[in-house]
Amino acid sequence: MVGVVGVVGVMATGCAKDRAPAEGARTLDVDGLAVHAIVRGPTEAKAKLVVLFLHGGSYTSRIWDDRGILDDVAAAGYRAVAIDLPGYGETPMPEGGNDDPDADAAFIGAMAEQLGGADQVVIVSPSASGKFSLPYLATDPDPPPAGFVPIAPVGTETFRRPAGAHRVPTLIVWGEKDDVRPRNQMQVLADQLPGAQQEVIAGAGHAAYDDHPTEFTKLLLAFLSDAAARR
Repeated sequence: MVGVVGVVGVMATGCAKDRAPAEGARTLDVDGLAVHAIVRGPTEAKAKLVVLFLHGGSYTSRIWDDRGILDDVAAAGYRAVAIDLPGYGETPMPEGGNDDPDADAAFIGAMAEQLGGADQVVIVSPSASGKFSLPYLATDPDPPPAGFVPIAPVGTETFRRPAGAHRVPTLIVWGEKDDVRPRNQMQVLADQLPGAQQEVIAGAGHAAYDDHPTEFTKLLLAFLSDAAARR
């Protein structure tokens, strides 16, 4: 059943290009690509899980810092890692571009390995980042990620996982007032991810985590707690 969560709006503040680096900013070498990241919380060895935050086409890794989500996740005992995807923000475009689904899937796989292995990583994937995360899940990685949190991602119409694919604990989030991605795609996505939890954030638009970070974080932390308990 789809849950609707009541929320209080938070005004977006934007991301200036000339800002000082975020606390925990660093560069990660991922198969030879210099990936810009913001890292908060305990080390992989001490963290309950690692949470990998991707971003939508209008954002960079900084959105998760600006909305306080990285700090809230880190404070709960998780390692929070927000990255600029290839060709966005401070991560350069890889040779050959980033329009090859196989390469996009391989990038997420390599990123998960960089963070301790897929079974230690929960992937948070809003909007345009679905072009990376959904092809990755379509490969049926073994082991599968510890969790998946898609937020109105692109690519649901063509997303297919093989029969008998590993189960991936999933929390699907949509904004009630999303006018970019139709809400019927929630069920389309859930059909490929058996057992997925579905939540609609009341009053939120397409970037529900930006509109209403407090309610999004509440949902995320509850999901992470369940994922950590399964380890």
